[in-house]
Amino acid sequence: MTTTTDSSTEKRPFNLSRWAIGHPSIARFLFGLIILAGAIGLMRMGQKEDPDFTFRVMVVQAIWPGASI
Repeated sequence: MTTTTDSSTEKRPFNLSRWAIGHPSIARFLFGLIILAGAIGLMRMGQKEDPDFTFRVMVVQAIWPGASI
């Protein structure tokens, strides 16, 4: 007994690459919109020239009898 499946009724996951190739003008517009939003976000992001940070320091002292400094 063989079973056949109709590929037209089979549900496939969304393929972004296939969609972008099929709709190039919309894909370019969305890509440009994402780039523009990223550039605007980068320009509006707060930044400091020298940010505050703390130095964490640890001193290790090893004693080795007979060794010279």
